[in-house]
Amino acid sequence: WARGRAPGAQQGAVEKMASGAGAGLGEEFLAPAPVDMERRRTEEEERQRRVRKRRAEVLEEDTWVAQLEAIIERDYFPEIPKLQSKLEWLRAVNSGDEGRIMRAQRNNALRRAGVRTPLDLET
Repeated sequence: WARGRAPGAQQGAVEKMASGAGAGLGEEFLAPAPVDMERRRTEEEERQRRVRKRRAEVLEEDTWVAQLEAIIERDYFPEIPKLQSKLEWLRAVNSGDEGRIMRAQRNNALRRAGVRTPLDLET
């Protein structure tokens, strides 16, 4: 007798669990419901059909370089457009040309609104 138990004591507890005497005690040990692999496969195929694959578009080298520069500027140097606008404004004020000052003001206002405008950075 190990540790004060009768030889068949453990077997009796297992039989009680199996017969339902301990209902609710062993439910967490039940196996998960079987998976319908055919249904899962058809669902996966349907999802893949809905996903559209983008066709690769071959770009000219100049276009590709310009787009890459724009992405690098946007992601790594987001302050560059603001600094360029400030430089345009300062150069316009220093020149004393009213037309150039008005053009710089208009361009700055448009850029703040999200409209892309060419920079007037001539000295």
